[in-house]
Formats: sequence, structure tokens, C-alpha cells
Amino acid sequence: SYVNPDVLSDGDRTLSDDIGEPAVDLAFKGQALQRLTSEVASLRDDTRVLTAIVQRLDNSHGRLLEEIRAIHRQQSRPSRCGGTMTTPQAGWDSAYEAGARAPWDIGRPQPAFVRLADAGELTAPVLDCGCGTGEHALMVAERGIEVVGVDFAPAAIEVARGKAQERELRVDFQVADALGLGRLGREFRTVIDSGVFHTFSDAERGMYVESLGTALEPGGVVHLLCFSELTPGDYGPRRVTQAEIRDAFAKGWDVRRIEAERFDVLPDFPVRPYAWLARIVRSTLPP
Repeated sequence: SYVNPDVLSDGDRTLSDDIGEPAVDLAFKGQALQRLTSEVASLRDDTRVLTAIVQRLDNSHGRLLEEIRAIHRQQSRPSRCGGTMTTPQAGWDSAYEAGARAPWDIGRPQPAFVRLADAGELTAPVLDCGCGTGEHALMVAERGIEVVGVDFAPAAIEVARGKAQERELRVDFQVADALGLGRLGREFRTVIDSGVFHTFSDAERGMYVESLGTALEPGGVVHLLCFSELTPGDYGPRRVTQAEIRDAFAKGWDVRRIEAERFDVLPDFPVRPYAWLARIVRSTLPP
């Protein structure tokens, strides 16, 4: 038997010199085994702690996803009373307060709207309808264009206002219902809709289009980005066809173009969504 001198302390080396390596071997193998056992126990404790932390994170993320699924399930149900089935504010707030970002809250504008801004298609004044935490409205403000951002979730508006202050940008962020835009008391030249239209039931679509008409001046433009039917599966919001967009805006509107796009989401979203980007002009004539 042999004791590796590299693993002995100074005291171990002295004792080894006195009694010889064979005797030392048994004594210090026992001590080494005790130290190893202690270290393994410590590692097991650390592993249990890390496992508990990971489990809590997984549970938090799972709760957020389930809340988002519940929002979309509620949005897809028809109204039993013939009125609006707009998801309660608490439901939308939970997507911003659960300790993790909602899938659509990617921390930057959708590339489709950046291209529209670069092409000069966002004309003041601009309304960002369903602005979330404000990235589209802030992008518009960076270009010196007057913009108002509205969202049904107070928590989202609070975050958006904080971003505007940090970036020293002037944006009027307000809590408002997309089905009651007339209550804003003004008209806009351009409306940005990033993922709002596809949240509504069939009945609510008509209400939403009517609401847009109260906030958009004649000849004004709605730029609408929504999930398309090409997105696989049924996770997330409703899929929308080109025909559904044209039908919804059939009276009093002119659907000038619908282009294939992608809808950027966070990496953990189950699919990378396909989308439609529509340019819809409010008619200057009575419907």
C-alpha cells in the first residue's frame, strides 16, 4: 500500500515519517474517507438547494404560461350576454406582474413596424393601440413623431412610462380599452395594432373595427400585425386568415395590402409564429 504524499497535511507527513508508510496508510485512509464522506454530504445539500431553486423557477414560469393560456381561452369564448368579453384588467396585468415577461414582450419593436417607420409610413399623430410596455410607441417617439400609447393593463402602462422617463422620450401613455377608443376624445392619422386584433372573438372584432373608426381620421391608416393561419398548432392567440381581415374591414375601410410576416416572440414560446401585416385605410366616404 502507498499513501500519496501530495494529499497529506504537514502533520500527516510527520506522523508518516515516524511510523512508516504502511501503518500510515490505514490510519489516513480512514481520515480521508471521513473527509470525503463529509464533502459528499455537503455536495448533496448544495444539490438539494439548487434543485429547490430550479423547481421554484419552473413553477413560476409554469404559472405565467398557464395564466397566459387562460387569457387566450377566455378571449376565444363567445359572450353569453351579448356584450363584450374583453379579458378583465387583472388577467392582462398578470402577464406583466407574474415575475416573468409575457411572450410578446420582447423588449424591442416588431421588425415589421421598424420597417414601416423607416419607410415613412407612420404619420403623426400616431396611436399605438395595445402598446404593452411601450416599445413601438417609444420607437415612434425616437423619430420625433407625436404618439399616444394605450393598453388595458395598468401594469404594462406603468412599465412603459418608466421606459419613457429613462430614455427621456415624450409619449402619452394611458390605460384605455381598445373597444372604447372614442373615449380618448381625439383622432389620429396612424394606428399601430401589434397583436390586438387576433385576441378578439368574432363578435368583438366588429366592435373593435368600430372603435378604430372613432379614433382614426378619414384617410387615416391602420397597420395591423396578427398571427396567421400558417402558424402551427393552437397555442397562443387565434390564427387569422387574410379573408377574415378583409371581412372585418369590409364596410367603411379599404384593405390596401396584406403581406406575409413573422411575429417575434420570446425564445421559449413553443412556435415561431407566422403573421399577416395589413395596411388598412379608413374611407373618406360614409360606409
